[in-house]
Amino acid sequence: MGAIKGLAYLLASGQENVDAATMIGIVLLLSAMGWALYEVFELLRRRRQRSFGTQ
Repeated sequence: MGAIKGLAYLLASGQENVDAATMIGIVLLLSAMGWALYEVFELLRRRRQRSFGTQ
């Protein structure tokens, strides 16, 4: 692995050290980030539909 910081590094480190708590925490964090990004784009889509009146 070439990473020395970041979420991917923590995930890889948790795998190497068999640290289940770290891995579960990182997976939950990544899931929450994905959900939040989805909600942001959904909000933008709804605003666009309202302002342009398109489907």
